[in-house]
Amino acid sequence: MLSLQQAIEIKESILAYLKATFTFQDKKVHQAFYDFITDPQDGMFKGPFISLRLPFVKANPEEAANTPLVIKPSWPPYDHQVKAWHRLSTRDKKPQPTLITTGTGSGKTEPFLYPILDYCYENRNRFGMKVIILYPMNALAKLLLSVRNNE
Repeated sequence: MLSLQQAIEIKESILAYLKATFTFQDKKVHQAFYDFITDPQDGMFKGPFISLRLPFVKANPEEAANTPLVIKPSWPPYDHQVKAWHRLSTRDKKPQPTLITTGTGSGKTEPFLYPILDYCYENRNRFGMKVIILYPMNALAKLLLSVRNNE
């Protein structure tokens, strides 16, 4: 029961955040947005669903050793990380668009970060900016602040 109560509280916190963050001048747009975030059947929240947390699949050591990156982690990577490194590497090819969808704590940042570090290392003798990283920390900070203020 505790998990169900937590799910309800998280949903309410997210709803409060969305209502406070997104205000619309147009009443129809406001109502459509409100309906979308609150409708129990067709809205953005369904569930809560029960999820079993299974361990993430470790990469085959041989595959991990053969990644196209010069800069490699000191820990054994997960399979999804190695696959992403092959897609995102700039070594002798153009990187491919890649979407990482996996669970919390699975290391979703590393599939993007290591190819960036590798690219910077590969181009270390070239003058100029190598990369700009935009990370949605502001949205996370706003959410945490709204949750804290509603306690």
